Amino acid sequence: MRKILLVGSGDVGSRHLQALCKSTEETIIEILENNEKAINVTKNRLNEIEFSDKKIKLVWKKTIHECSNNSDLVIVATLSPGRVNMIKNLLEKKHTTFLIEKIVCQSQTEYNMILENMKKYNAIGWVNTRCRYFESYQEIKSRFKSNPIHLSVTSSFAGLGTSAIHYIDLFNWLTGKNDVILSGKMLLPNILSNKRSEKLVEFSGLINGTSEYGSLSIAHFPEEKVPHIVSISGKEGHVIVDETNGKILNASEKFVDMKFKVDYVSNITTKIVNDIMKTNECLLPTIQDSYHSHVELFQIFNKHLEKITNQEIILCPIT
Repeated sequence: MRKILLVGSGDVGSRHLQALCKSTEETIIEILENNEKAINVTKNRLNEIEFSDKKIKLVWKKTIHECSNNSDLVIVATLSPGRVNMIKNLLEKKHTTFLIEKIVCQSQTEYNMILENMKKYNAIGWVNTRCRYFESYQEIKSRFKSNPIHLSVTSSFAGLGTSAIHYIDLFNWLTGKNDVILSGKMLLPNILSNKRSEKLVEFSGLINGTSEYGSLSIAHFPEEKVPHIVSISGKEGHVIVDETNGKILNASEKFVDMKFKVDYVSNITTKIVNDIMKTNECLLPTIQDSYHSHVELFQIFNKHLEKITNQEIILCPIT
């Protein structure tokens, strides 16, 4: 029987739980959550799906001390503040396999602490930048055989603190490299509120990235109310994806037969967990692989905030 610990059952965590409950394997799922509102949201979302309570056993916990030791997998779906101590405590309880929501933490120092602790306990983890599990992006990757790759994203839906890491990772995956250098010179001066916490912020404007293997740009302009558009081009041609409406807008001959389907956490997590359980591997980047991208984002966001506030920023307030 699988033993899975879900840490945090808020908006994203509840979607992870929906995916876990779709498993055909007998599974005990411990859910660590002490916020009654989040618990109620999660229980309501469980009513949206069908699952066998004979195969799936749910156990609710309110403190980490109540949780069992040594699970097969921990999914960390809390907000980024406090993640370092949470992961350290989980490692001390002999949990060694992790799926961690982005953003992993709030600074390069914190990230280094997580990596040191993971190494100390011989643990492994992956970061849930889930574009790699979209079947449509897998098909796109299979048709781009060579670098350079040029990727651009425009959106009015999700702020850059939330969305940029997904497309930096998509670029890394398409090029097979992890060396992009980011610039935040074209971030807009107005700092946006973050729906998940008043202590966190969001960013708009434009992030540019350069690499030996291509380039990328990620734009967020909330006032324009435009769909989420992803454009990818290379030697093999180009394809333009409308993620909002789940369709291809324009494509060169090599991609003209493609369809695009948006996939969601409530489905993708099922695939990720099955891969990890069966092979101890998955398509997602490891925590080590995602380090450079996180550090680049911390650098541009902190620099931007310091310019606006005239204060030193230690912890990047994104999640």
